[in-house]
Amino acid sequence: MRRIFLIFLTLVVITLAGMPLALSFYLPSRAEQSAITSLSALGFTEATVQKVESRKGKIVLRDIKLDDKGFSTAKSITAKYSWTGFVTGSFISELTIEGLSLTGEIKKDNKISIAGWGWKNNKDKKDLSSIKTINIQNGSLDLLLNAIGGVNLKYNLQLRQTALSGTEFKGTVSGTQSRFSANAKIKGYLKSSGLWQADLDIDQGKIDLPTLKATRINGTANMSGAQGKHPEFMMQLAAGGMTLFDLPWHSISATINGNTGHHTILAGGKSVGQEGIEFTLNLPNGLNLQELNGSVHTEKLSDLFMYLKANRALAKEVHYPAFLDHIGGLSLEFQTLSQEGGGNHTNLSYNIQNENGSINLKGNGKIDNESKTASGTLSMPSTLLTAPSKGSLLVNGEFQTNFKDANITTKGFISTTIKDAALALGPLDIKNINSTITFDDLTSFSTPKGQKISFSLPLKNTIEQNGQAELSIQNGKKIAIDKATLDLFGGKIGSTPIILGEGKDLGNFILSLADINLGEAGTTLDIEGLFLYGLLKGAMPIKIKEGEFFVKDGLLKNAGPGIIRFTPSKIPAFLQGDDLYLETARMALENYHYDFFEIRIDGPLNGVSKIIINARGHNPDLFEKRPVALNLNIEAPLKPLFINIIEQKKL
Repeated sequence: MRRIFLIFLTLVVITLAGMPLALSFYLPSRAEQSAITSLSALGFTEATVQKVESRKGKIVLRDIKLDDKGFSTAKSITAKYSWTGFVTGSFISELTIEGLSLTGEIKKDNKISIAGWGWKNNKDKKDLSSIKTINIQNGSLDLLLNAIGGVNLKYNLQLRQTALSGTEFKGTVSGTQSRFSANAKIKGYLKSSGLWQADLDIDQGKIDLPTLKATRINGTANMSGAQGKHPEFMMQLAAGGMTLFDLPWHSISATINGNTGHHTILAGGKSVGQEGIEFTLNLPNGLNLQELNGSVHTEKLSDLFMYLKANRALAKEVHYPAFLDHIGGLSLEFQTLSQEGGGNHTNLSYNIQNENGSINLKGNGKIDNESKTASGTLSMPSTLLTAPSKGSLLVNGEFQTNFKDANITTKGFISTTIKDAALALGPLDIKNINSTITFDDLTSFSTPKGQKISFSLPLKNTIEQNGQAELSIQNGKKIAIDKATLDLFGGKIGSTPIILGEGKDLGNFILSLADINLGEAGTTLDIEGLFLYGLLKGAMPIKIKEGEFFVKDGLLKNAGPGIIRFTPSKIPAFLQGDDLYLETARMALENYHYDFFEIRIDGPLNGVSKIIINARGHNPDLFEKRPVALNLNIEAPLKPLFINIIEQKKL
């Protein structure tokens, strides 16, 4: 019995002594096989190894071809192993893949195909679960996309096995393409079913397209997919700067949503150099700039023109309708409708609207990329205008713009029909403006001279009046009102040319009066006990300062003999007094027949003015018709006298 025990003990000792030697031959072979099996579990089922190196505790596979043509390769795969892991079932503790270089494409069916790779359910996947860590260092992927061409991705990843998420990964990725580049940190998971998800933090992005360039792009992205399905993604991006159609913008934000086959882009930003201009852009078919819609908002129309001119989108000779700035903020909405001629002709629609909706221009156009022209029409049905313009406005027109070179020119016309509108002319509101104004030079935004316009003053409805003038607009700024006349009180009130715009306040002008019937005019004056008869003529130079009207050396005088009867129930201050002159004046004015009569006025219409009244005549009922000369100096406000004639604008 003792002999048998000694023999058994000897065999055990020999076995234990020989096991390390046996394992030294078996474990490297097993590690090599496990590394290859792990590749298969990762989807590379056709891998072939050119060279194997065995080191203490690790096996190194070199020069691996992942497909039969060598489009996808790996420089080396290092597998760390231990005999304790062999015993516990976690034979390979760490797998490092160096220089994993993959080549693939997104096919017409929008599925990803990578040479040598296919995610299939196979028995080898269970071997991945025993490897705690997989490192992929200095990896690259060359991917061909039909829409944008080739993309090169460089990445470093670490994969760890978890019971809940399957294979979790994290690392860094950088992508370059002839038109795009970006860096990102990435983390996500890959399940045995082929389902995967990745979250990216993106920075240092750049886009370089012929019509779209963006720099300093950063943001986040979420991507997901499954074998045989389109990879989905949603990105939230911001860019420090961007040029779109050679126009610079800043504070760019964008959302990209969809998959590799179809995605949409929503973007917005603000203008560079000229503040107050913002844009939004919707590209329903990715970076296909021939199919888009969006809007441009500007606080003032002149700001938009200045921005376009500063960036050479308009020639220096092009002028803009600065007189429309008073309508407030404007929004231009546009949308491409269709394409013709192989994409060289783009049809579009657009809409121009102000904030309160009183301006709502609509039109259609066509952009010809071959001849570098844009043409179209615009119209607005009769639309009620809001204060301060009021009335209604009807617009129609057509245009053709040549943008072949820097000398951009526009031909065509815009016709505007104005009905019962109002206009602030200094402190006065001119109303009942009616006209058809045609802009026949759209480059300078000018009209022909002599366009007829009718108007009226804000008088009582019982007062008959008829205003006529000729209007012209030059270079979108200078509004000239010529030959203005107003039929009033049986006579005419005319004006020297009135100039508006050009960045200045309303200019000075002179009102001329002819054959004004004092009897009609007198009934509107707020003076109790006054009767007038006769005709009046003269000139009233009007100066404007800080929005106020001033009469400077105004002179009105009689056009023939006339009568003044002034019998107030209460004697006004300028006639009060006990001296002989004032008593004579009061008596004479009870029935004063004059041969000479003049009024000199100097001062503000909305304040106290100096008024001098000179007259020569007689009272036929007194003093045996002896001549009586009047010379009255008065300081009084003019506005109360004419309160029933002109309503002055409240400032």
